[in-house]
Amino acid sequence: MPDNVQTEELVSTENFIVWVSHEPDDEIGYHLELGQVTVHLFAEEWNELLALVAQADGMTGDLTATDNFAVAVNREPDADATYDLELTQATIYFVEEDWNEFLVLIESAQEELRKRGQ
Repeated sequence: MPDNVQTEELVSTENFIVWVSHEPDDEIGYHLELGQVTVHLFAEEWNELLALVAQADGMTGDLTATDNFAVAVNREPDADATYDLELTQATIYFVEEDWNEFLVLIESAQEELRKRGQ
């Protein structure tokens, strides 16, 4: 990463982190560390992810989607649900406990950004 890119941790949970990068062209990059996967998002993609998570929070069916991302829920009898977060270049699979932690991470990131006026 170039020396003129500043990074800072925004929020974290026990297993996940959101950090931001301040690029030389004044673009802010949003980065999600989800276990062994790091997702890098431009501001427009971050906003789309936030919209998707808001839709997923109240979803009544098994799928919700935005233009580029989707969340699918897999429900099996006598088992916890699993969640598939489909991004442009990858699909990330969550067990229900991790999905709930991911939701807390996103909500915490949104709250921190509101506090900062971003």
